[in-house]
Amino acid sequence: MKISIVIPCYNSEKTILSTLSSIQNQTYDDFEVIIVNDGSTDNSRKLIEDFIKNDSRFKLINNTNRGVSKSISLGVKAATGDVIAEIDSDDTANRVLLETISNNIGNYDIIAYGFKKINSKSKVLSEVHLKNKTYDTEDELKALLNNYYFMNNSFSAFQLITVYKWALACKKEIVLQIIDEYERLNYTLYEDYIYISSALAKAKSVKTIDFLGINYLQTKKSHSHSNQKNYLDLLNLRKKMREYINQYVNENGLNIDSFKTMEFDVSKFYFSRFVKNNSFKESKTFFKKLRNDKTYQEQIKSVNTSLESKKRKLYFCFLKHNMFLPIYVAFKLFNF
Repeated sequence: MKISIVIPCYNSEKTILSTLSSIQNQTYDDFEVIIVNDGSTDNSRKLIEDFIKNDSRFKLINNTNRGVSKSISLGVKAATGDVIAEIDSDDTANRVLLETISNNIGNYDIIAYGFKKINSKSKVLSEVHLKNKTYDTEDELKALLNNYYFMNNSFSAFQLITVYKWALACKKEIVLQIIDEYERLNYTLYEDYIYISSALAKAKSVKTIDFLGINYLQTKKSHSHSNQKNYLDLLNLRKKMREYINQYVNENGLNIDSFKTMEFDVSKFYFSRFVKNNSFKESKTFFKKLRNDKTYQEQIKSVNTSLESKKRKLYFCFLKHNMFLPIYVAFKLFNF
């Protein structure tokens, strides 16, 4: 079974060689790596070219900067393997990741696994484990689709599957069914959710395993982190997400009530990224607009925080009481 690994890369000169080495040193050797250089302006391209010149399993696609969704799509369409996996250009793979995928995926359409969170010095900050579980029946898969959105936004999705597309592998025929729409939507936030939820909707069987497959770098800056610009962009994202959700619910016969707080969920996620990338004054102005956002304020009353961690319950308390300063400090100074 040939496994194709797709790596979107943008200005990753400090980390890309570690990522590539972690795949080159796998215990399983029937693989190919498709690296999509998304218009990097640093030394990434040269480093990649030097690394792969003596290993034909690695292929480089150079492109203008078009975003992570389009990079993933390019990589998938160039892939020749039976299974598609993805890894970010600042993460590294467990040495037996590909062997574990090969040994476990079998007749399953999707296999998901856990990961370690690490810092820039490779110190393990925490581990995210999945349960060993299979979803084989129509009822099990429907329940997974109904629950995944809420769990994704509460980060309790790790109890089910994963919220990151690099923590799963899919049969190629599944990915090909979703990749054009994924590319067309081209989200800056929620692109992982779009990819995973779309794949889950096409899958006939899913398997999760208690295996730590990826080392996830916590100081990373993805393509999306620089795209939280203003309140109008948030409103546009909410509109696009609602359109996607409505279609998703109709196509899969899901309960629309599972998605009733979508506008709030998108807003608080967008705002957390906005704070990390903008000044105090800009963030405060943005927060004032949320305070006057009727949809946001109405939906926050319905948010269920029972499965949240203590830290995230505190965050929701700040949001519900419109307490800007502690939110700003938490996200800006303490990586909340």
